[in-house]
Amino acid sequence: MKQATMAKTIVTQSLVDEAADALIAAGEEPTIVSVQARIGAGSYTTVKRHLDKWREQRTRVSVVEAPPEITERGATFVRDLWTAAAALAEKQLAVTRETASREVELARKGQADAEAALERVEQEVEGLREQLAGREQAFAAQAEELAQSRAALGAEQARSVELQRQTQELRADLERHQAGGRAEYDRLATEMAALKEQVAKAFAGREQA
Repeated sequence: MKQATMAKTIVTQSLVDEAADALIAAGEEPTIVSVQARIGAGSYTTVKRHLDKWREQRTRVSVVEAPPEITERGATFVRDLWTAAAALAEKQLAVTRETASREVELARKGQADAEAALERVEQEVEGLREQLAGREQAFAAQAEELAQSRAALGAEQARSVELQRQTQELRADLERHQAGGRAEYDRLATEMAALKEQVAKAFAGREQA
């Protein structure tokens, strides 16, 4: 048994127009997808062609020429609106100019303050440079004095070494002289003792005679 087939919906211009109008009334923007969903059928190409015609017709309807009195009132409204907008724009421009002027003045003052601060910093840096130069000169002088002191100390140390050497030599000479003197004293003492013995013997011989 053959299954019953549903009749295919033929998408016409009227169906697209009704769907688009219904979407507008519902506060939605008619699109190809929303119109297709509203109708429940229709190819992309077909719906697009009918929707383009709907938009074209809607545009022609919206530009219908208005009556002269409406046009005049509209022109008057537009002139008044333009005048008010121009006045507002002028006022806003004046405010903007005043604000810009204040900002420029503040910027100039800020620049002047920055330049003054920079000048102070430069002066401080120059002062620090002079102090550093003075300290470097003092350090150089101290280094020179230290070098001279070291040289003098080296000379003193050399003289001290020489004096120690000479002292040692003098001590050695003195010890040699002392040793020689003791030997000479011992020789003389021996001779003196021998002489005394001879004299004693001579006196003893005379007494016996």
